[in-house]
Amino acid sequence: MFLKNLTILKYWNSPRNVMRKICDVLGTVALAAVVVAATVSFVGCRKQNQNDDAQETVKIACNLPMTGELAYFGERIQNGVRLALKEQDGKHVRFDFQDNRGEAKNAVTILQKQLSKDVDVYVSGVAGATMALLGNEQLKDKPHFIWSFYPLFLSKNGNIFRTWLNFGIEAQNYIDICKNANPKTVSYVYVNIEACAEQAKFVKEHLNKIDPSISVHLEPYDMNEKNFRNIAAKKAILDSDILIINGYKNHLISLIKELNYNNIDKTKIIASFDLLDAAPHLDKSQVEDIRLLVPKFLIDKYASPRYKKWKQNYQEMFNVTPDYTDAYAYEMATILIEAAKIAEVQKTNIHDALRIVDIEGITGRLKFDEYGDLLYDMETCSYKNGELIPFISK
Repeated sequence: MFLKNLTILKYWNSPRNVMRKICDVLGTVALAAVVVAATVSFVGCRKQNQNDDAQETVKIACNLPMTGELAYFGERIQNGVRLALKEQDGKHVRFDFQDNRGEAKNAVTILQKQLSKDVDVYVSGVAGATMALLGNEQLKDKPHFIWSFYPLFLSKNGNIFRTWLNFGIEAQNYIDICKNANPKTVSYVYVNIEACAEQAKFVKEHLNKIDPSISVHLEPYDMNEKNFRNIAAKKAILDSDILIINGYKNHLISLIKELNYNNIDKTKIIASFDLLDAAPHLDKSQVEDIRLLVPKFLIDKYASPRYKKWKQNYQEMFNVTPDYTDAYAYEMATILIEAAKIAEVQKTNIHDALRIVDIEGITGRLKFDEYGDLLYDMETCSYKNGELIPFISK
């Protein structure tokens, strides 16, 4: 199973490409004003006292959207951390959450405020807010956990870590599916933001290298698009042998409804990770047969007893069903708790300790590859009666 495609990483992580993106974002935040940020701090629930061991507390600053359009992600990340601290011996880690409202300029201001104090590990998200912080010299020597699907930013033995999914894995999956299907026509519908546009371009280029006769139609749409009636009715979309659809949750909900209205053959649809967020808001029949790449722990036949127990504990604590973001946030906190212990026992710094961590978590093995990504265990699935079932090609 493909886990890390070096060609994709070289394309997206090239110095020219990375610096251009960082400069584009930083140009929009140079005049950032002071932002009043909501602050929430969490420390492990086990009681500490003066007789506790002398291990130093690892201080983790989180710069995330807790309000605004992207608040869902910040809240879910915070929930995952809170549950980890409740269930584990997290007395030597302290999390400080501040709200960037999903805006890059706020993220920059919050960064300056947080780094005016002693910080050991930094956490930022999502997407644009993370990009706005990458050029900051104060972060270059600190472990930095990013919550971004962008396959950018990670380099061999660098300071950036990620326990979330990313587009690099997804793009290769699209290519592999198309190679096996031998399509004559492929349509790619995507939200017109830089990361998604580059992903679409990358897939098109590689499909044409595999077979120059494949006709690849790219169909971008605006980030604020809400009506997909015209796109879903286009002949190029309906007649394609393979249809790749990309977008945030609300985009996919609207687009899939319109594609169903046009009676499209859903066996030819491949969706982005965001379908995991969108599917609960659609009828089972509307997502039937749609394929996507899925972390194995979300597939019932692979889910461990430990994950199932965690899911139950999460529902009891927050009165809501967790998704993959909550699970990966729990794993981030688990890794940091373990790294704090390793740093103390082996008398090493937290960065090196993070590289040493190799334990079993609720999602599977918790170990970073040389680029700082988790060793993801993924499988292509399709929806069958509302359930994720491993896809078997005919």
